[in-house]
Amino acid sequence: MSFVLGGLMLAQGISGYMQSKQQYDFALREQEYKIKQQQENNLEARRAGNRKHETVDRNVNKAHEAHTASLANIDANAMLARSESIVAAAASGTAGLSVSDSILNIERNAAKAEYNASAGLSDTLESLELSREQIESEVRARTNNSLFLPPQKPSPFAALLGTATSYAGATYGKSWDDATVSNWFSSPDASAV
Repeated sequence: MSFVLGGLMLAQGISGYMQSKQQYDFALREQEYKIKQQQENNLEARRAGNRKHETVDRNVNKAHEAHTASLANIDANAMLARSESIVAAAASGTAGLSVSDSILNIERNAAKAEYNASAGLSDTLESLELSREQIESEVRARTNNSLFLPPQKPSPFAALLGTATSYAGATYGKSWDDATVSNWFSSPDASAV
């Protein structure tokens, strides 16, 4: 009878091992799928961030172009105002300090306008740099770097040990467990434990 019981227990152990192996294979495929999904999501987050960075780059270029055009316009207006001031002074017959003061005022106003244009460019570039940092923050928030630990691979030895334990429990029953436990506590070495 114990031979039949042993055979049944062995079949149960093999069946348990095969079931564990199927679960392991499923968990492995599921993990590969999750890793692939994570990589695709991270790649899409990076692409979205890159598209936003391209927009920021275009805005930076536009700001530099507008600044250059503004400086050219300021210089052209200053030259025109100087020329008109010199022509008006010559037509009225004035010369000297008043003409020099007028030209100095024109140049001072042009320098102020250039400074204001440069300050405006600096503010715009600073704002665009902050938007770059915000874009990177959004990309980091959308990026998932989960670490996937591999599922535990089933062991035929563990299945065999489980079968042997089940066989011993079924063959010897509760009397074996009680006798083993009582021997542990009644042995002279139990006090050392």
